[in-house]
Amino acid sequence: MGADIRHLGGTGGIGTGTASRIFVDGDVGAEAGLGMVAGAVYVSGRVEEPLGNIIEVRSDVAGYHKFVSVTDLLCNHRHEVPVSNSLDPGDEGVRLVLNDGILRGTLCARCDCPVDMLVEGDVHNGTGLLMRQGTVTVTGDAGMNTGAHLNGGTVVVRGVVGEFAGAYMKRGVLLIGGGMGYAGAGMKGGAIYSRRKIATSPPAEKTRITGADMSLIRKLVGAGRFESMRYSKYKVGESDAYVAVPMRDGSLVMRKVD
Repeated sequence: MGADIRHLGGTGGIGTGTASRIFVDGDVGAEAGLGMVAGAVYVSGRVEEPLGNIIEVRSDVAGYHKFVSVTDLLCNHRHEVPVSNSLDPGDEGVRLVLNDGILRGTLCARCDCPVDMLVEGDVHNGTGLLMRQGTVTVTGDAGMNTGAHLNGGTVVVRGVVGEFAGAYMKRGVLLIGGGMGYAGAGMKGGAIYSRRKIATSPPAEKTRITGADMSLIRKLVGAGRFESMRYSKYKVGESDAYVAVPMRDGSLVMRKVD
């Protein structure tokens, strides 16, 4: 909702037209607002967790809870008042703190403004999906596809992330405490930093960590010099070439060219 889908001939960013308002008389199931970047959803009942990229704000329609996109709130509608979280449109940039204990996915999807968001707790799948600017910090764990298609933003997860972290990254930084499954599948650019050793899919591979990398790690997580040295860095391999091999199930596997 609100996205100008590239697959349908759009720009891949947020649409320039006015997004709609959706009214639901009753309850809504899980993952409402997944990937939503604009507009508003009004619900008279309850919304099941996990939520998508939405946050409840003070409603302007009696009898309905109002939910808006986290991305839209941070970039365009800072006058909205969150019901149980903290939004600070300060002079140095907008900062949103999510501490209501609600599990959300695709947080800051397609964000293209220099904002700062802190999640005190865990998040669901797809945090930072298609982000271009901004920083998201998660103090707990994250689900699958964390930092997928990241295109310039920064995603920090102090805990463990699910499978397919950093898949198809183009630019930006993904910093994690550790990961499950494989990370970096189809990666085209950017960097993944992990405190624990992780498995990667081609063309992502472990590379040398520099002093500049360690300075960035210290800045993002407040680590000391010794602690920052324990991180590993992964990025697109520079020495080997890979080709995409189509499989019978329709998926693609990256294989090294001999």
